[in-house]
Amino acid sequence: MGVYDRSIYAGSSGNGTQLYTAPQWEVYLATPVCTKEGCPDHLGDDHAPSTKYPGYCWNCVFWQERVDTPDPRTFVEGGTYLYLPKPPYMRPRDDRPLGFAGRVFHIRFFDDREDVTTNNLWSGGRIPQHFKAEFPATAEFVEVAVGCLT
Repeated sequence: MGVYDRSIYAGSSGNGTQLYTAPQWEVYLATPVCTKEGCPDHLGDDHAPSTKYPGYCWNCVFWQERVDTPDPRTFVEGGTYLYLPKPPYMRPRDDRPLGFAGRVFHIRFFDDREDVTTNNLWSGGRIPQHFKAEFPATAEFVEVAVGCLT
């Protein structure tokens, strides 16, 4: 049995496991991985190989792309959502499931877009705190009868 040295720490620098001494480990923990202002990502091999956003972590590249190239079918209501396709309703197929299992949603937009009723809505995820200012609310869900169209 080998001797376990509690003064050595292991971490990933993105190129495999790296061993650190206790002082090096403290520097590693205190050094942000992501260069996006406000990003809490301080650990790991989470750099995205992005030439457009060098130094950003995967999560920040994902959200920054949505800021820079918005999709007109995407809206914000506490998180981001995408509806596919425009009405009429879709029927489920084996090779194409419906978002939210085909539940019907009615969406009222705050801009000049017409309201949409869809049974194929997909969640884009919760917006990270450091991106919230870049994603103001653009729509709201309007209560309609709950059900699925098959």
